[in-house]
Amino acid sequence: MKTNSVSALNDRSKRSKSTENNQRLKIIKPPKRIIHVTIRTPYTRSDKDLHRDRKDSINAAQENNNNSISITTIIVLIVLLKKSKTISNVAVPVLRWNASGITIAGITGWSGANKTQLNNPWGLALTYDRTLYVVDRLNNRIQKFLPNSTEGITVAGNPNGAFNNTLDSLYSPSKIVLDSNENLYISDAYNNRALFWAKNSNSGIIIAGSGTVGNTFNPLNFTGNNRIMGYKSGNSTGFVAAGDNGPGPSYTQLYIPMAMYLDSITNSFIIANFLRHNIVRWTLGATNWTLVAGDINGLPGSTSTSLNLPTGLTLDPMGNLYVADLINHRIQLFMNGQMNGTTIAGITGQSGNDSLSLNSPYTVALDNQLNLYVADNHNHRIQKFLRY
Repeated sequence: MKTNSVSALNDRSKRSKSTENNQRLKIIKPPKRIIHVTIRTPYTRSDKDLHRDRKDSINAAQENNNNSISITTIIVLIVLLKKSKTISNVAVPVLRWNASGITIAGITGWSGANKTQLNNPWGLALTYDRTLYVVDRLNNRIQKFLPNSTEGITVAGNPNGAFNNTLDSLYSPSKIVLDSNENLYISDAYNNRALFWAKNSNSGIIIAGSGTVGNTFNPLNFTGNNRIMGYKSGNSTGFVAAGDNGPGPSYTQLYIPMAMYLDSITNSFIIANFLRHNIVRWTLGATNWTLVAGDINGLPGSTSTSLNLPTGLTLDPMGNLYVADLINHRIQLFMNGQMNGTTIAGITGQSGNDSLSLNSPYTVALDNQLNLYVADNHNHRIQKFLRY
């Protein structure tokens, strides 16, 4: 199947007009694009390095497809992250980051459950003032870090790291969405549900799933439904938005959709197609995907045009794509419309715990100045890479 070059040119034209309009902004507006909520890892609950090489990772995914561990991605709600600040006159930003990261949360190489520690962090979310929310996965909690503070505040789940299936608890959460009021939408993975957790609340409300495994549109099945589900506000019965044709390599299938981003400009999902080692676009209402980055045949690699188990992604306001490339221990930047990536954090193929290195990055996020934040999973830390 060929990629649609006309569509790509149209996308770039839309982006160009959008960028011209936004050149008057003194502070880069956060994108109005919407949600990237991911529901499940295909791996066992372990603090050990499950992802040291591709073979171990794929085996772990396949072995756990028969228990409640794999992945379905959910659009919890269409939450536009709107901000009121509008200041003008600045050019399109230079996309360049310091190679050396700054640890802003967690202690490098040390997992734990105290206020300064993390245990296999996954999802990230940022407010406009750069308050950081972290999914502290194996501590079964969501931690909030105020700017310039290394002490986390537990805002969801149990501060001591205990898991449960009650509404005041979490069990291996994976990713989050934060709305403009700092309410949380949480993928509570091992509890097979998605929760709405209001700011300052002591418990969540189930908004998707029933806490049981299933492949109908009410229970959530985290054993490899390989689809994107949508849930309208107030409706617990979902609808299929992408996939649902089983796992596989064809253009109508997804294979462990590990993360996704709803791009409102192109009206499409950008999906990390984990076990096919690529990033694909699925336009709303379409029956198939088109390739955005990685190998069209699903082959892993470490070149500038390849990926190896992509786990996280985001877009900036110009439509450029940022990918957490798990096994390559790097963050890749793909300029809008390009399939040749640039490594902007980490060292390709080398895991490490120094300021230049990453060890199994799971999630990437941007603040309103396009500083880069990475959930450096096996180093139990969050790294910030300053744009300059």
